[in-house]
Amino acid sequence: MKPKRRMPLLPILAAAAAALTTLRAQTVRPNEAGLASVWKLHIAESNDHARVASACEEFRKASPSDPLAWVADGIGAWRWLKAGDTSTATTVFERMAAAPQTDPIGKTAAVMAKRWLTRLDREKVRFALKLMYRKNIE
Repeated sequence: MKPKRRMPLLPILAAAAAALTTLRAQTVRPNEAGLASVWKLHIAESNDHARVASACEEFRKASPSDPLAWVADGIGAWRWLKAGDTSTATTVFERMAAAPQTDPIGKTAAVMAKRWLTRLDREKVRFALKLMYRKNIE
């Protein structure tokens, strides 16, 4: 009877460790300090909406592949809405709606952006219906 040939375990473990190390090196580390500074500015500057929104855009430009950039985009879009710049906010929301669905932050950003875009569309329709009502019924 032939003895069973055992596969050496050490080379398999070494290959697995190398693969995991490579995968870990490829992941983007979130810039938590950068987002914290954006958040502090967001809290401190309650009425300077353009400044906070610009800081959010700078965070996005500095860390385009950072998963936390979606959080900064959400803050920035909301600030653009508060500043009255609906077109810029819509542009940011559209970018967020196309967020990759690979991580929880991207999924949440896409859902939130789609809801805001729906609300903005509803406001346009509401305004148009009021105009039609005034024109045709009053």
